Amino acid sequence: MSADQEVKMNVIVTGNVTMDWILAAGWQYDPVTDKKNTKHADLVPWEDLSVTAQDKDRDFVYLIPNILSEAGFTIVKLRPMKAER
Repeated sequence: MSADQEVKMNVIVTGNVTMDWILAAGWQYDPVTDKKNTKHADLVPWEDLSVTAQDKDRDFVYLIPNILSEAGFTIVKLRPMKAER
């Protein structure tokens, strides 16, 4: 898997997990975002987001290593398990 493919996969997974957390917290999809009434237009699968929203998710994923580093953590890339080779 290329570095670009890996980043895209991480962005999609992160965006979809975040969407699941927000939905579990009681937010609902609505084409018009209304934060007061916990409704948001971006509660859709990553592929269905606008380019602007996808870029926002991508920017966040690129910042994760810096955020974790500032908190004292280190990201270590693991070797694939035998089943993945």
